[in-house]
Amino acid sequence: MTDLTYPIRTRYFTLQGLSKTEMINICKERNYIYNPTYGKVQLNHLILKREYPNEFDEFINFCDVNKEELKERHEELIKMNNKDLKIILKMYRLTQNGFKIHLIERIIKYEFYNKIITNEEQKNLLLYKMDKNLMYIPEINYMNNNYENNYDINLLYRPVEFYNVDEYVKHMENIRMINNTELILEHLQAIPPNYINYICHHLNEAGWLFEDYDTTIMNTVNEKYSEKEENNEIINNIPSFSFKKFNLNNKNQNENNNCIVCMCEIEENEECKRLKCGHIFHSNCIDNWLKRTLECPMCRNIIT
Repeated sequence: MTDLTYPIRTRYFTLQGLSKTEMINICKERNYIYNPTYGKVQLNHLILKREYPNEFDEFINFCDVNKEELKERHEELIKMNNKDLKIILKMYRLTQNGFKIHLIERIIKYEFYNKIITNEEQKNLLLYKMDKNLMYIPEINYMNNNYENNYDINLLYRPVEFYNVDEYVKHMENIRMINNTELILEHLQAIPPNYINYICHHLNEAGWLFEDYDTTIMNTVNEKYSEKEENNEIINNIPSFSFKKFNLNNKNQNENNNCIVCMCEIEENEECKRLKCGHIFHSNCIDNWLKRTLECPMCRNIIT
């Protein structure tokens, strides 16, 4: 189990037991710059960062969780009754309402991830998990003063935005479950080169079947941007027109009348096509683009 005698951790527990007003008073007395709209977690971290400048980043922004210890603690908590679980929560000054599964999750998050989470927040996460048909809700880190920490499977994350590599792998597993190959590719491309082998090793351990990063990207790109016959019907239903500069009043019109596909200016009377989103391209350019992917090259709206 996590060492509760660690000084910054003990102080963290103590501060969490204070009211928001008491935390603000500490900031005032010590001339810490704060925002009155800060929540308790933000105030807690603000004070800790001033009191433990050399330990704060490691404590808040990265938690190298021992999976075996976490598993043992979880099994230990499962064997307890609700009354004993609530005693632990009371000691940590955390809310004690909710089903047993919520009580256990709250303790685990607090002991292993420095997380303070209410029953209402837990219920919202559970609903999100069910709605998206996910297996995990990974633990998001406190990065760039983002204290909302609302996990969104559709966002592009960096590994450091999770508490550790295992939580990042959980996020990648979620994307794989919803079969969003493009988002997986974007994540792999965003990982720094000196970190990619480390991530791929952990993905391999989770059952991902790829040998190296470059092969995965190449295969994904080839699959996405190969010509698809089934797209021709949609392409043929988009009418062509003769381009007239003085007729263009659409608010979504391309800036400078450029065709973003070929990067050339559209000249008077050239044959063009306008997509439903309002963006205009040379007919041949957009036809070739849409043979590979049915999305606008400018705004990425899906073409139907």
